Amino acid sequence: MNDTKQYRILLADDHQVIRDLVASMLRQEKDFTVMEASNFSEVLKLIGDLGPFDIILLDFTMPGMNGLQGVEKAIQENLDQPVVLFSGLDNRSIIHNALKLGAKGLISKNNPADSIPNIIRFVLSGQTYMPPDMFNQTNSNESDIKLSSREAEMLTCLRAGMTNREISEQIGIKDGTVKLHIKTLCTKLGAKNRVQAVMIAESMGLG
Repeated sequence: MNDTKQYRILLADDHQVIRDLVASMLRQEKDFTVMEASNFSEVLKLIGDLGPFDIILLDFTMPGMNGLQGVEKAIQENLDQPVVLFSGLDNRSIIHNALKLGAKGLISKNNPADSIPNIIRFVLSGQTYMPPDMFNQTNSNESDIKLSSREAEMLTCLRAGMTNREISEQIGIKDGTVKLHIKTLCTKLGAKNRVQAVMIAESMGLG
């Protein structure tokens, strides 16, 4: 009997080559069940027929989206389960507004396909994901830096000198997801490595 939780993922993109590549990569994960949509009408129909998905990867420019209205509608219809923009978009104003509406970040189409499962697990754990270059743009004010509960947990583990494997075993998440959490923490703090992340956090009284 397999008691592993199955995560239902909706991959919505009108470019079939990209969709096929990413869907194929995601389906290699035993706990991922992947559905596909090529336009926004299909997204709404699948949510209506099958209920909310654990996460939706939503192409911002596919047919029927109508910009931010589509993002807001998808979030509402998915009953506040995570909706992440899946796009080559680098318009920070649009991305900022999407986050304000409740989107859980941006997965760039420039990301290697094999990195996307770890990013999805990161979001499923309750975090918001942004590419490091955009994170730096939106978190430049040191006084505005706040750690999520997971980032604070990672910081505690780093202070204890734990390895990625030890963190993975203690928290119960995959090693690749641990690496992503640490990378995001370092990016948020402007640190080059985990040691520097601990030092910066200490100096700022974080965690």
